[in-house]
Amino acid sequence: MKKTSVLFILAFITFYMGAETLAIGISPARRTFDISEFDCTFNSNLGYTLTRPDTRYSLFTVYNKGGLTGTITSCSASNSIEYIDDNNILIDWESNELNSVGSITSWVSVKSPSSWDCQAVPGGGSYMFDLVRHSDVIETSSGVGAGVAVISQLSLWRNYALRGTVSGIQESYQLNQAVLFDVGVVDYYVGQGFLKWFDFSYTIDWESDGIIDQTLTGIRMTDDLGQTAGDAISTGFKYKDLNFEHLYSNGGEYLITLNLHDSIETTTLQIPVHVTPEPTTLFLLGMGSLFMRKKHN
Repeated sequence: MKKTSVLFILAFITFYMGAETLAIGISPARRTFDISEFDCTFNSNLGYTLTRPDTRYSLFTVYNKGGLTGTITSCSASNSIEYIDDNNILIDWESNELNSVGSITSWVSVKSPSSWDCQAVPGGGSYMFDLVRHSDVIETSSGVGAGVAVISQLSLWRNYALRGTVSGIQESYQLNQAVLFDVGVVDYYVGQGFLKWFDFSYTIDWESDGIIDQTLTGIRMTDDLGQTAGDAISTGFKYKDLNFEHLYSNGGEYLITLNLHDSIETTTLQIPVHVTPEPTTLFLLGMGSLFMRKKHN
């Protein structure tokens, strides 16, 4: 899919628990990732810059969202933080280490389980809020509590892998008769405010012997109106018809392997072909076996 699949969008959302906005923050505000349609696993280490608040303490928290597991792995302020658990650290900004520091960096590991049921459908997205939160901690006479917090938004964008439909293929071909068939290729785009390019490529192995016989790249798809996909970024299906022709020099059973590649994954089509020798060849083969029988008699 040209750009197919999980996007993490970290958006600034501020919660006001007091009368004024403090300087607390988190960055980057946006980060994007794609995931595949068929193997939609996710495993990435993400770094966040935490901005100094106007309070002494702040809390950095990672949540488990959409089946993903988030864990805080490390922090640049090693002597001024307290690991409450794998998902929370308390930061002391008035410690000797951080007294004159404006920001620190914390790293988070975000993973999916081996049998992850991704919430986003192929060609679509799914949004979950509050993946990461940075909150100031206000001290009051009754204890401590969260004041202002900056949170993240998690957006899953899942690739729609190329589909290929074979047409025009015959059950069998005569030797030296051209094997002709068409493949209709389909891709799909759901507008999420992101540009998806509909260029793809293919490789074909006519004998499935592991040797690529032909490669074609930069194939541009069109939409229902015949516009090229680069000019038409509207929601919907994109199409391309491919035409193939090949001559086999020997009769036999063949398996054509056609790989369709988008920017994320590969769709493989395997097409069986039966090639029979011409009638004259069959006659000569029959005569040869007859002579061999006579010779042995």
